[in-house]
Amino acid sequence: MTPRTHSGRASGHIRGTNRQRETDSSQSARLPPKTSVVPTLADRVERLERQHRRLANTVAALARHAGISVGPPCTACGDCYLLFEHGRLRCPACGRVEIP
Repeated sequence: MTPRTHSGRASGHIRGTNRQRETDSSQSARLPPKTSVVPTLADRVERLERQHRRLANTVAALARHAGISVGPPCTACGDCYLLFEHGRLRCPACGRVEIP
């Protein structure tokens, strides 16, 4: 058997380059392009803002219909807005009552 004679540097360099190209192409196939992610997040934020606005309008209308007002967030629990009725502020979540 005669040993093969070739330049290890040249063939190693070519192999490394090819391997890098294969890695780059396989990674781009796995990851979605950044531009497709951004509109999706923007659409979700816009949808949530519209939903929040509708809920706020609905709560305000229900409060007017019931003869109460929606006040600031509860300082005790922070889970709900205080409801103002009969001269008192009441939290529907924790039951805290304040007389202003």
